[in-house]
Amino acid sequence: MKKLLRKFVSKFSKYSHIYENAFDLVKTINFYEINLVIDIGASTGEYAKMLRRFGYDKYIFSVEPVSKSFKILNENCSSDKKWSSKQYIISKQNKNKIKINVSKDFDNSSILNSTELHLKNHKGAEFFYSEEIDSKSLDQLLNDDVNIQKNMMLKIDTQGTESDILESGNASLDKFKLIQIELSIQKLYSNQKLWTEVIQFMKERRFDVWSIIPGYKDKNKSQLYQIDAIFYKNKS
Repeated sequence: MKKLLRKFVSKFSKYSHIYENAFDLVKTINFYEINLVIDIGASTGEYAKMLRRFGYDKYIFSVEPVSKSFKILNENCSSDKKWSSKQYIISKQNKNKIKINVSKDFDNSSILNSTELHLKNHKGAEFFYSEEIDSKSLDQLLNDDVNIQKNMMLKIDTQGTESDILESGNASLDKFKLIQIELSIQKLYSNQKLWTEVIQFMKERRFDVWSIIPGYKDKNKSQLYQIDAIFYKNKS
């Protein structure tokens, strides 16, 4: 019955690939004894709820910039004593506020512009308004808002600005045992860095790939556009 349910969710849910691989993801989290997951680009909290559903019962700190999504996120975590949230854009830009373009489906909102390829394959990615949101670097976030733990995991899903966030955390990345990043194989947002560049950045900081989860693709021709890569700190 559970297998049938997962197949059903896989067919219709935009989070199907993460859901299908959730058991393995939580196994990795447990192996590294992660006791705090920092979820940047949390939307309304689907990732955190998935972790809870598959057995993760430690702390979660979610960060989401879009006001409407953050309102739902805040409601979702309000009854969970180990789950908190903040509304920020995380960036290396030295600005108090940054403009974010809000997409029709909210989940594809970005401080970058969508490419024609993205708009062609996903109508919900079209922007229909923008708002200015308080901004912090990853280093500032950890200094100001996070109760630092020994075994932390960072998850980044921010529609093309993942490398910007990583670069804003020069003093912070070494604090994480695991880092999960959404990576684009094809350019879906202007000026974004593609997967090979981000992997090289991580390797230079002694993070290697632990596992890869297939993500968004063109279903008509089965071309993969995005993946989630989970990196671990290589001590050797």
